[in-house]
This record gives sequence, structure tokens and C-alpha cells, in this order.
Amino acid sequence: MAMQRVQEIKSKREERFHANRMKDAKVIKKKQARVEIEKSIELLAPAVAKREEVMRTVVDKARERIAAKKRQNRQKIKSMDEN
Repeated sequence: MAMQRVQEIKSKREERFHANRMKDAKVIKKKQARVEIEKSIELLAPAVAKREEVMRTVVDKARERIAAKKRQNRQKIKSMDEN
């Protein structure tokens, strides 16, 4: 029983230690990624521009589909009112 409790305490300490170490590492890793992006922004710019263009196209098509559905629903309601 006591050995089991000691093992539990030991494992919890290890987990806390690891979590604390990784917390600092996460901040450092973000900073390094930021620096890397700033260094090679010219490589990323075309990809971002293309992505924005694709997103605009998708949004425009979705809006067109929604507008078409609304028109279709209005026509159905209009024809129902006429009958």
C-alpha cells in the first residue's frame, strides 16, 4: 500500500515537471516559428494570396446557392398563394 502511494506521488511529480518544462518550450517554439516566418515571408505570400482567392470563390459560390434557394422558395410560396 505504501509503495503504491509512493509510486503515485512520484509519477505525479514527473508529470508536473514535464508539464512545466513543456510550457516554457511551447513559448520558445512559437518565437522560433515566428522568426522563421518573418525570414521566409516571400515564400508564404503567394500561398496566402492563393488561399484567400480560393476562400473568396467558395464564399461567393455559397452566397449564390443561398440566393438561388431563397428565390426558389419565394417562387414556391408565390405559386401556393396564387392557388
